[in-house]
Amino acid sequence: MKKSVKVIILGILLFASGIVFGLGGTVISMINAFDTIQESGTGDADALAEDISNSLITTAIGIPVALLGFSLSAGGTIAYFVGRNKPNTPEQMA
Repeated sequence: MKKSVKVIILGILLFASGIVFGLGGTVISMINAFDTIQESGTGDADALAEDISNSLITTAIGIPVALLGFSLSAGGTIAYFVGRNKPNTPEQMA
């Protein structure tokens, strides 16, 4: 398998996992925030702020991971199409 294909696969995996981690963590943390509001009635500001903070942390981690994955997959795709007519091995060069 070509190196560019491996880079594409790695990029797609990082892209998908970054999105799932970021959005999934955000949704779960916001559900916890709404549960906090429901339990305390008027809302405990400190507990609510902690849940929203957790939500923002997962988003802040997920976005760069997804961007890195997207960049890798785009770069691997470009490398694949630019180098597809070039020989891979010394035998093919002869």
